[in-house]
Amino acid sequence: APAESLDSVALRQSGQRLDRADYWSERHLDRPDFVGAVLAALEKREWPHRADSGWSEFDVEVFGQRWSNVRVTTVTEAHSRGRHLLRCRLRANWSLTAKAAFWLLLGAELLALGFFGPLQPWLWWMLLTLPIVWWLLRREQRRLQSILIIFLDELAAELGLLKFDPKAPPQAIGPDATPLAARERIRVELPKESAPPRPPADSPFSAPPAAQ
Repeated sequence: APAESLDSVALRQSGQRLDRADYWSERHLDRPDFVGAVLAALEKREWPHRADSGWSEFDVEVFGQRWSNVRVTTVTEAHSRGRHLLRCRLRANWSLTAKAAFWLLLGAELLALGFFGPLQPWLWWMLLTLPIVWWLLRREQRRLQSILIIFLDELAAELGLLKFDPKAPPQAIGPDATPLAARERIRVELPKESAPPRPPADSPFSAPPAAQ
């Protein structure tokens, strides 16, 4: 199963977004080739995963230890001079075990409150366990997302891709690329306003001469 590292812990505690990772390529990049490299790397590390069967809305689904899984969806954007921007979306979900445990806990608490709540009012405090369980499951989702982002960063570096950060300075991506290169601006200069042409003096549309 995916294991944590110091990098993934630091990333998770940094407060950064963990639901996406973008990579910049100065050359042509085929999305199926990148997905194939991800699958091969997951196989090499023996991480449990499931590839898209052709009808799914994701490319790869990676399973955590028990309580969560992350679905990775990729898309590429073609830009000038053969450059590409690869976007990866990491959507975390509860596993079937987590969903069953949460709803069983809720059902058991409601059943207990229905029978014994009127006799033992302190039992209503049991409901506080639900947000605690939700927080623990959410923490597990973020843990798996941070591990996968570090995994994708390492794989992208092996493939010669650069981590794309929209908030980075202009020189952070490459000598010829800037964070705005993915959305290159087109500057359009409008012609300056000029006075309309005057009609000939003998034209019926010309203004009458000013009175002396």
